[in-house]
Amino acid sequence: MQSLSPKEIETKVCGMITNNPEKVTGGNQLWREGVIDGFRYCAKVYDRPSRFGINDGRVSKLTITRNGNNWDQATFNYDRGLDFDFGPASVVEKILNLYK
Repeated sequence: MQSLSPKEIETKVCGMITNNPEKVTGGNQLWREGVIDGFRYCAKVYDRPSRFGINDGRVSKLTITRNGNNWDQATFNYDRGLDFDFGPASVVEKILNLYK
């Protein structure tokens, strides 16, 4: 069996989540996915804020893409630290406000 990198696991998990940000993936209550202003996102959201979260908040992992489920073309990625940010700040802000 081939082992997957953490990013490959995250991509596969995000691909299985519903489009409703209030729903969770198959029993894993941490992952959320939705669409805001034409950008699709996948977020790992905890019950409480954490020092690992964006701005010490509840979202510890966040990937945003412009092109539907094409996670290879992400415009923003945060995985317990900012990896890259090429997307509009307004979309990130709306997502973070959704999971305050």
